[in-house]
Parts: sequence; structure tokens; C-alpha cells
Amino acid sequence: MENKEHSQDKGGRKKYLTFYTCRRELVDTLTNKQKGEVLEALFRYAETGEKQQFNDQATQKVFSILCDDMEKEGGSDETT
Repeated sequence: MENKEHSQDKGGRKKYLTFYTCRRELVDTLTNKQKGEVLEALFRYAETGEKQQFNDQATQKVFSILCDDMEKEGGSDETT
């Protein structure tokens, strides 16, 4: 059971990101620069619910899949 005191900040936002190790192969298809951009976008998404749009199709695909994972695990308060 999740302890909300430790998993959310005072504004009710999540204080963690959820990653699946099975996504490693997918993430490894990106360059280090793209990985950094995705990581920054994931932090922003977890904090604000804002989903960044990438011009690069591969980066957008990885970001979207990781956001879907976060939504399933409760790593973001946004629902679809």
C-alpha cells in the first residue's frame, strides 16, 4: 500500500517516476541527447501533467510509452 505522505508533495503531486527495466531496450534506441530530453520531459510530466511534443518521431514514441507506463502505475495524476 502506498504511503501518500512519502509519495506526494504538499500539492498532491507525485514525488517519484516509475520506470520498467523491460523498457531499457526501447530507451537504448535513442541517442544520449534524446534520452536526456525524454528524462527532462518525464520530470515535467510527473510534476505538472504537461506532455511535451517532440519533433523527432522516435523520441516522441519512447516518451509516450513511458508516460503510459507512469499513468498505469500512478506516477502521474493525469488520466486519459
